Amino acid sequence: MQGPMPIPMMDRLRYIGYGVIGGLIAGAFLGWIFHAWVGFVVKFFFVLVFLVIFLLALNFWRKVTTKPVTVSDQTVTDADWIEIESRSRTRR
Repeated sequence: MQGPMPIPMMDRLRYIGYGVIGGLIAGAFLGWIFHAWVGFVVKFFFVLVFLVIFLLALNFWRKVTTKPVTVSDQTVTDADWIEIESRSRTRR
């Protein structure tokens, strides 16, 4: 008993061609259905990237331009202030 009959090369190519054409049609149909959703995801990604970059730049700008808040010691008044002169200078 011999094995199954081999399929001729032209029939194989025809079946492969049917598969390719069917895949192209199915892909075009699914792409047509989901093109808006994919476009939304791409636009959302770009907006998100630019928003993060903008917020990082804004944060950096605020850190650079904001003056640090200094807490002054209110326990020393002008009457308590004593000037200390160095001994190397002579008083006139």
